[in-house]
Amino acid sequence: MKILLKIRNDSFGSGAFGSPRTRNGISYKHTGEDYACVPGSMVLSDVEGTIIRNGFCYEGNKILQLTVIKDRQGYQHKYLYITPTHEAGDEVKAGDIIGVSLSLQLKHPPKQGERMTDHVHYEICLGSTIIEPAKWRGAFGK
Repeated sequence: MKILLKIRNDSFGSGAFGSPRTRNGISYKHTGEDYACVPGSMVLSDVEGTIIRNGFCYEGNKILQLTVIKDRQGYQHKYLYITPTHEAGDEVKAGDIIGVSLSLQLKHPPKQGERMTDHVHYEICLGSTIIEPAKWRGAFGK
């Protein structure tokens, strides 16, 4: 079963891979894809692998969490803005529920009536190399 995912695009910017970003006056490119969702949505693993880490997305913020899965080829798959449902060391399969999406409104409150779209950030890396999720899926037939 294929699940259609919509990339976030709102007044705060695009959630597409490589989109321009600025933080504290420093420009950089977005390193993942932001998939729009309703808070409380189930988040499914894109891969088979081992949960290697759960933690918090931002220092000082004890609400927004993440989980990292290492697949059999050594790629690390990071899912941000979720409540993880597995512990580090657990094995998961593609399609398993690995978390529940969270609201971003506490971290990014509405500005002048505009809200950031709630989303899950998905990022893939191999060592220090960041991989575009859409290209990874194409290479592995996902």
